[in-house]
Amino acid sequence: MVKRQKEKLYQSAREYRANTARRINPNADRGATSVGVQRNLPFGICALSLNKISVPVCIATSNVVFDNASIVPYLMKHGVDPVTGKCAAVRDLIQLNIEKDERDRWQCPILCKPFNDHSRVVAILQGDGTANVYSKEAVDELNVRARNWTDLVTGRSFSKKDVLVLQNPDDASHRDINNFVHIKDRRLAHRPSTSRDEVGGDDNTKKSGGAAAFQFSGNVRHNSTACRILEKVAAETAKRKIHEEEKKKVAEAAQLAAVESSGKGKKKRPAVKVYTDDLVGGYKQHTAAGSGSLTCTGMAVARGGERREATEKEIFESTLLVVRKMKKKGYVQIETNLGNLNVEVHCDLVPRTAANFIGLASLGKYEGSIFHRNIPNFMIQGGAPPGKTKGGESVWGGSFADEFDDRLKHDGRGVLSMANSGPGTNKSQFFITFDSCGHLDRKHSVFGKVVGGLEVLKSMEEIETDKKDRPRTEIQILRTNVFVDPITEAEDVEHLRYEKARENEKQKTTGRDRAAQKKIESIPVADPLTAPAVADNNRIGKYIPISKLKNIDEAVVVKKKEGKSHRAKATTYGDFSS
Repeated sequence: MVKRQKEKLYQSAREYRANTARRINPNADRGATSVGVQRNLPFGICALSLNKISVPVCIATSNVVFDNASIVPYLMKHGVDPVTGKCAAVRDLIQLNIEKDERDRWQCPILCKPFNDHSRVVAILQGDGTANVYSKEAVDELNVRARNWTDLVTGRSFSKKDVLVLQNPDDASHRDINNFVHIKDRRLAHRPSTSRDEVGGDDNTKKSGGAAAFQFSGNVRHNSTACRILEKVAAETAKRKIHEEEKKKVAEAAQLAAVESSGKGKKKRPAVKVYTDDLVGGYKQHTAAGSGSLTCTGMAVARGGERREATEKEIFESTLLVVRKMKKKGYVQIETNLGNLNVEVHCDLVPRTAANFIGLASLGKYEGSIFHRNIPNFMIQGGAPPGKTKGGESVWGGSFADEFDDRLKHDGRGVLSMANSGPGTNKSQFFITFDSCGHLDRKHSVFGKVVGGLEVLKSMEEIETDKKDRPRTEIQILRTNVFVDPITEAEDVEHLRYEKARENEKQKTTGRDRAAQKKIESIPVADPLTAPAVADNNRIGKYIPISKLKNIDEAVVVKKKEGKSHRAKATTYGDFSS
């Protein structure tokens, strides 16, 4: 048995020469394997189209796998094997029966091992134009060594001649892409002056005439017809993309205009800075610009820690807390073609969901939409975009999280709740209950209740529906009127509070600056033009007189004299030499 070579951490002399030649001359002849690096065809890739195989077939002359959709037209047109160049026909194709695992990978039906580029794969002919594919290990162990010459799946007898080697990592010369005849012919089309002998063709290819001439287009070669088709497709794609972008811009402009025109008398608030300590429950935070500029050269130098401005999300969360503290309900009227429904919205319990519904209603997003689902004794659903029964977006775009409160349940008739497709997928659609639905508690967010128009709700329930629970008579929302909007009131109150905070800060800063200016102005400053230029010899500088300096010197002299009087008395001991 041939030992598999271990992975090397160095280049051989042949590999070094080949890489050097390719680096010096990238356009050198890559067809000659004596100079270029061998490029083996990956298992599961068609040898003709170089794409993934859907229906595997092979030809006994080459033992390479093709895709049936690619090889059949080629054989009908050229009548040669695209790998070896030998004569071949459609009747010579062998259909390969390869098992797949749950991950859609080819595998051996005996060992259940998936095939890869390093697997030894063989096929056993069945005599009817098909062949079963196995791992060579399974065939060697269960057929060759056991001398059991019957197929492992079908039980048909076979001989050694019926075994086709599809892949052998130790001898991959027949799977080298550089040796494929149709690849060489395409390179010849790119260089007409070069003969096939120089590229490595054989006599069978010369006699058969080879493949059709191809033109190069990047790394993939196409003939003239394919190039024209691809150019046309690319032009149409670019034109379609430009049209879609223009259409998207027009839609965005129309949506923006609709939002501005449907403000329904809302006053535009002037822009005002809001800091984190202005929020309800907020605290003072800094931008950390000083530390950032200290450690990052890409930031502007900053020496002070300025207060951080609050984000829109933080401001909105603070507003929701204010709405809860207001303990105020919202009221909306839904005008339909069957009558009006007056709805009470629980802004004090679920302010986020209430803000979404009231916001969509004030913007007119529900106008023209229909109730597309009606189930008697259960509920009626609506709120999709006009003309549709699916989709929709929240007032902020996209979806938002669920909001539950134990005091709000699907209890009784006329309860308003959000429709969703799972946790955290609330958008614009809602439903109204016809009866108690306790199984929906903490799955759908309850945000309101019908307080007027219950007879209209009863007439909605009595409308006939089809098999998909769609009303046969259309129930359309004509208009939505917002009577009480605690969300907007809370935003106005908070905006006034922010404006007062900025005004107070401005007044404090102005007063502090004025006091500092007055203090500076109170200091007398001598005019150098009018002041007499007479030197005062009796003073040192502006404040210290010379007399004080003399007194200081005299005190120092007296201290020194006092220090000299304290001398150690002489002793009568003398030295200790005796």
